[in-house]
Amino acid sequence: MNFLFRTFELCLTCISFFSILQAPVEPNKRALLDTICYAEGTWKGGCSYNTYYGGGDFDNTKPHPGIVNNGSSAGGAYQFMPYTWEGINQGENLPMTPETQDDAAIKLIKNRGVNPDTELTPETFLRTIDKLAPEWASLPTLRTGGSYYGQPSKSGSDLEGFYKQRLAALKEQNKEQEIKFTTPGINPDWRDSFNLAVQYQQNREKQPIDIGNSLLESYLGGIIPTLVP
Repeated sequence: MNFLFRTFELCLTCISFFSILQAPVEPNKRALLDTICYAEGTWKGGCSYNTYYGGGDFDNTKPHPGIVNNGSSAGGAYQFMPYTWEGINQGENLPMTPETQDDAAIKLIKNRGVNPDTELTPETFLRTIDKLAPEWASLPTLRTGGSYYGQPSKSGSDLEGFYKQRLAALKEQNKEQEIKFTTPGINPDWRDSFNLAVQYQQNREKQPIDIGNSLLESYLGGIIPTLVP
Protein backbone atom coordinates (compact mmCIF):
# COMPACT_ATOMS: atom_id res chain seq x y z
CA MET A 1 0.00 0.00 0.00
CA ASN A 2 2.85 2.37 0.85
CA PHE A 3 4.46 1.64 -2.51
CA LEU A 4 1.21 2.36 -4.39
CA PHE A 5 0.70 5.59 -2.45
CA ARG A 6 4.23 6.77 -3.15
CA THR A 7 3.85 5.80 -6.81
CA PHE A 8 0.63 7.79 -7.13
CA GLU A 9 2.23 10.76 -5.33
CA LEU A 10 5.16 10.55 -7.72
CA CYS A 11 2.78 10.63 -10.68
CA LEU A 12 1.06 13.75 -9.36
CA THR A 13 4.46 15.38 -8.92
CA CYS A 14 5.35 14.33 -12.45
CA ILE A 15 2.20 16.04 -13.75
CA SER A 16 3.23 19.25 -12.00
CA PHE A 17 6.71 19.23 -13.50
CA PHE A 18 5.31 18.31 -16.92
CA SER A 19 2.98 21.30 -16.73
CA ILE A 20 5.95 23.55 -15.92
CA LEU A 21 8.04 22.13 -18.76
CA GLN A 22 5.17 22.47 -21.23
CA ALA A 23 4.01 25.89 -20.07
CA PRO A 24 4.46 28.48 -22.83
CA VAL A 25 6.79 31.36 -22.12
CA GLU A 26 5.51 34.92 -22.08
CA PRO A 27 7.35 36.22 -25.15
CA ASN A 28 6.92 39.96 -24.58
CA LYS A 29 8.12 39.83 -21.00
CA ARG A 30 10.90 37.33 -21.66
CA ALA A 31 12.20 39.22 -24.69
CA LEU A 32 12.48 42.42 -22.64
CA LEU A 33 14.27 40.62 -19.80
CA ASP A 34 16.66 38.97 -22.25
CA THR A 35 17.37 42.35 -23.85
CA ILE A 36 18.34 43.78 -20.47
CA CYS A 37 20.66 40.81 -19.91
CA TYR A 38 22.19 41.43 -23.32
CA ALA A 39 22.73 45.09 -22.51
CA GLU A 40 24.24 44.24 -19.12
CA GLY A 41 26.69 41.79 -20.69
CA THR A 42 25.27 38.68 -19.04
CA TRP A 43 23.74 37.11 -22.15
CA LYS A 44 25.44 33.79 -22.94
CA GLY A 45 22.85 32.18 -25.16
CA GLY A 46 20.53 32.81 -22.21
CA CYS A 47 20.62 35.07 -19.19
CA SER A 48 23.51 34.15 -16.89
CA TYR A 49 22.16 34.43 -13.36
CA ASN A 50 25.44 33.86 -11.50
CA THR A 51 27.70 36.46 -13.09
CA TYR A 52 29.65 39.18 -11.30
CA TYR A 53 30.16 42.58 -12.86
CA GLY A 54 33.06 42.27 -15.28
CA GLY A 55 33.03 38.47 -15.22
CA GLY A 56 33.40 35.67 -12.74
CA ASP A 57 30.73 33.45 -11.22
CA PHE A 58 29.08 33.15 -7.81
CA ASP A 59 26.66 30.69 -6.20
CA ASN A 60 23.25 32.09 -7.08
CA THR A 61 21.41 29.64 -4.82
CA LYS A 62 22.57 31.90 -1.99
CA PRO A 63 21.82 35.59 -1.21
CA HIS A 64 23.56 38.45 -3.00
CA PRO A 65 27.27 38.07 -2.16
CA GLY A 66 27.86 41.83 -2.04
CA ILE A 67 31.50 41.33 -3.03
CA VAL A 68 33.26 44.07 -4.99
CA ASN A 69 34.54 42.63 -8.26
CA ASN A 70 36.22 44.77 -10.92
CA GLY A 71 35.23 47.88 -9.01
CA SER A 72 31.54 47.04 -8.55
CA SER A 73 29.41 44.81 -6.34
CA ALA A 74 26.77 44.31 -9.04
CA GLY A 75 25.80 40.72 -9.72
CA GLY A 76 23.29 38.46 -11.40
CA ALA A 77 21.59 38.44 -14.78
CA TYR A 78 20.41 42.03 -14.35
CA GLN A 79 23.48 43.18 -12.42
CA PHE A 80 21.72 44.09 -9.19
CA MET A 81 23.59 46.21 -6.69
CA PRO A 82 23.20 44.84 -3.13
CA TYR A 83 21.07 47.80 -1.99
CA THR A 84 18.84 47.48 -5.07
CA TRP A 85 18.43 43.75 -4.53
CA GLU A 86 17.44 44.11 -0.89
CA GLY A 87 15.33 47.19 -1.53
CA ILE A 88 13.15 45.54 -4.17
CA ASN A 89 12.76 42.50 -1.90
CA GLN A 90 11.41 44.39 1.13
CA GLY A 91 14.79 44.55 2.83
CA GLU A 92 15.56 40.83 2.51
CA ASN A 93 18.71 39.50 0.90
CA LEU A 94 16.98 36.60 -0.86
CA PRO A 95 18.76 33.77 -2.69
CA MET A 96 19.51 34.93 -6.23
CA THR A 97 17.74 32.15 -8.08
CA PRO A 98 16.59 32.74 -11.66
CA GLU A 99 13.02 33.05 -10.41
CA THR A 100 13.75 35.66 -7.76
CA GLN A 101 15.97 37.63 -10.14
CA ASP A 102 13.33 37.66 -12.87
CA ASP A 103 10.69 38.71 -10.35
CA ALA A 104 12.90 41.52 -9.02
CA ALA A 105 13.68 42.77 -12.53
CA ILE A 106 9.97 42.80 -13.39
CA LYS A 107 9.25 44.86 -10.27
CA LEU A 108 11.95 47.37 -11.24
CA ILE A 109 10.54 47.56 -14.77
CA LYS A 110 7.04 48.25 -13.46
CA ASN A 111 8.38 50.81 -11.02
CA ARG A 112 9.67 52.76 -14.03
CA GLY A 113 6.19 52.89 -15.56
CA VAL A 114 6.72 50.12 -18.12
CA ASN A 115 4.29 47.25 -18.68
CA PRO A 116 6.51 44.19 -19.33
CA ASP A 117 3.60 42.28 -20.90
CA THR A 118 3.27 44.77 -23.77
CA GLU A 119 4.97 43.95 -27.06
CA LEU A 120 7.38 46.71 -28.05
CA THR A 121 7.16 48.13 -31.56
CA PRO A 122 9.57 50.32 -33.58
CA GLU A 123 7.52 53.27 -32.34
CA THR A 124 7.70 52.33 -28.64
CA PHE A 125 10.97 50.46 -28.22
CA LEU A 126 13.39 53.36 -27.72
CA ARG A 127 10.93 55.29 -25.55
CA THR A 128 10.58 52.24 -23.32
CA ILE A 129 14.35 51.78 -23.09
CA ASP A 130 14.66 55.46 -22.20
CA LYS A 131 12.31 54.93 -19.24
CA LEU A 132 14.46 52.04 -18.03
CA ALA A 133 17.80 53.79 -18.57
CA PRO A 134 17.92 55.26 -15.03
CA GLU A 135 17.59 51.72 -13.68
CA TRP A 136 20.18 50.02 -15.90
CA ALA A 137 23.25 52.04 -16.85
CA SER A 138 23.82 49.93 -19.98
CA LEU A 139 20.62 51.22 -21.59
CA PRO A 140 20.76 54.37 -23.74
CA THR A 141 18.65 57.48 -23.25
CA LEU A 142 16.75 59.22 -26.02
CA ARG A 143 18.41 62.55 -25.24
CA THR A 144 22.04 61.48 -25.62
CA GLY A 145 21.91 57.99 -27.11
CA GLY A 146 24.25 56.97 -24.32
CA SER A 147 24.05 55.82 -20.71
CA TYR A 148 22.04 57.85 -18.21
CA TYR A 149 25.11 57.68 -15.97
CA GLY A 150 27.75 58.30 -18.63
CA GLN A 151 28.89 54.68 -18.58
CA PRO A 152 29.42 52.42 -21.61
CA SER A 153 26.10 51.33 -23.10
CA LYS A 154 24.66 49.44 -26.03
CA SER A 155 23.20 51.42 -28.91
CA GLY A 156 19.45 51.63 -29.33
CA SER A 157 19.59 49.99 -32.76
CA ASP A 158 21.67 47.09 -31.41
CA LEU A 159 19.22 46.47 -28.58
CA GLU A 160 16.19 46.77 -30.83
CA GLY A 161 17.64 44.24 -33.25
CA PHE A 162 18.31 41.82 -30.40
CA TYR A 163 14.82 42.32 -28.98
CA LYS A 164 13.16 41.60 -32.34
CA GLN A 165 15.24 38.46 -32.77
CA ARG A 166 14.43 37.16 -29.29
CA LEU A 167 10.73 37.99 -29.59
CA ALA A 168 10.45 36.09 -32.87
CA ALA A 169 12.34 33.10 -31.43
CA LEU A 170 10.17 32.97 -28.32
CA LYS A 171 6.95 33.14 -30.33
CA GLU A 172 8.20 30.33 -32.54
CA GLN A 173 9.11 28.31 -29.46
CA ASN A 174 5.54 28.64 -28.20
CA LYS A 175 4.17 27.45 -31.54
CA GLU A 176 6.40 24.40 -31.44
CA GLN A 177 5.27 23.57 -27.91
CA GLU A 178 1.63 23.69 -28.97
CA ILE A 179 2.12 20.87 -31.49
CA LYS A 180 4.76 18.81 -29.68
CA PHE A 181 2.43 16.63 -27.58
CA THR A 182 3.43 13.08 -28.51
CA THR A 183 3.46 9.61 -26.95
CA PRO A 184 4.64 9.53 -23.30
CA GLY A 185 7.96 7.75 -23.01
CA ILE A 186 8.98 8.96 -26.47
CA ASN A 187 8.54 12.66 -25.95
CA PRO A 188 11.65 13.77 -24.00
CA ASP A 189 9.55 16.30 -22.08
CA TRP A 190 7.69 13.45 -20.38
CA ARG A 191 10.97 11.78 -19.50
CA ASP A 192 12.36 15.07 -18.21
CA SER A 193 9.30 15.66 -16.03
CA PHE A 194 9.56 12.14 -14.62
CA ASN A 195 13.25 12.59 -13.79
CA LEU A 196 12.53 15.92 -12.09
CA ALA A 197 9.72 14.31 -10.10
CA VAL A 198 12.00 11.50 -8.92
CA GLN A 199 14.69 13.98 -7.88
CA TYR A 200 12.12 16.07 -6.01
CA GLN A 201 10.78 13.04 -4.17
CA GLN A 202 14.27 11.78 -3.34
CA ASN A 203 15.30 15.13 -1.91
CA ARG A 204 12.10 15.41 0.10
CA GLU A 205 12.03 11.85 1.44
CA LYS A 206 15.82 11.34 1.64
CA GLN A 207 15.37 7.79 0.37
CA PRO A 208 15.68 6.21 -3.08
CA ILE A 209 12.67 5.52 -5.25
CA ASP A 210 13.08 2.48 -7.46
CA ILE A 211 10.57 2.60 -10.29
CA GLY A 212 11.56 0.89 -13.53
CA ASN A 213 10.82 1.73 -17.14
CA SER A 214 7.96 -0.78 -17.33
CA LEU A 215 6.12 1.11 -14.60
CA LEU A 216 6.98 4.41 -16.24
CA GLU A 217 5.51 3.26 -19.55
CA SER A 218 2.43 1.59 -18.12
CA TYR A 219 1.65 3.95 -15.28
CA LEU A 220 2.57 7.28 -16.81
CA GLY A 221 1.67 6.24 -20.35
CA GLY A 222 -1.68 4.87 -19.30
CA ILE A 223 -2.88 7.12 -16.50
CA ILE A 224 -1.40 10.58 -16.98
CA PRO A 225 -2.82 11.17 -20.50
CA THR A 226 -6.29 10.78 -18.96
CA LEU A 227 -5.48 13.49 -16.41
CA VAL A 228 -3.62 15.98 -18.60
CA PRO A 229 -5.61 17.44 -21.53
